[in-house]
Amino acid sequence: MGSGTSKPQVWSEFAGGMIGWEVCLNNYGFDHTGLLQDYARSYHKAAKRLFEGFRQTLCDEDRFGDHRDMDAHPIAFLYRHALEVYLKTVIVFGSPLLWLRNKPLKRKEDILKNHTLSTLLPSVEEIFGLISPSDVWDASLCQSFADIERMVKAVDCVTHDSLRYPVRIQKDKLVELLPGGLGFNVWMFADKMDALLSVLDAAAVRADDIFQAETLAAVMTTNRDALT
Repeated sequence: MGSGTSKPQVWSEFAGGMIGWEVCLNNYGFDHTGLLQDYARSYHKAAKRLFEGFRQTLCDEDRFGDHRDMDAHPIAFLYRHALEVYLKTVIVFGSPLLWLRNKPLKRKEDILKNHTLSTLLPSVEEIFGLISPSDVWDASLCQSFADIERMVKAVDCVTHDSLRYPVRIQKDKLVELLPGGLGFNVWMFADKMDALLSVLDAAAVRADDIFQAETLAAVMTTNRDALT
């Protein structure tokens, strides 16, 4: 059933109350793939705020204080998930441009079921080739598609499950997801991811803007020709 005819689900255990933050998620009457960018932005915002909270206390208090290496897991997971959703956003928002240029469309089902980041790169690169992205780049950390490709592949080297769980079941056996551990600089990771995600956000906006402008121009041309 489409969102326009569905009644909102109420999470009754957590609804009501005199104070707090009442929300109604995804309460929109259109194709919910249009919400991909909102999801990506929200996960990115959550990742930044979580990281900044840790960074601020690391600066204000004892360098080690109450922080543990394991506290980096949710930060890395949120950034990684934001990256996945942003890559899919660029492809979904850019697909109408493929249609305008008589190129094969990307099936949303194929895009959304894929959780391997590197396999999304060819489709993302194709969209970048349609939007003239000269002013979407980050001057210091993400200056070309080669930078996008390098960082995405670096993130993709670590399975996303390992940022959520220490183990998984494989052929009825417990398998460690990071058997030798994973070392990285959280500050550098966050700074590079912020730059990468900002570029992808700008690219998605650019793709949609170009489609809207070209569609409007085509409609105006059709109307003008009809009057002559």
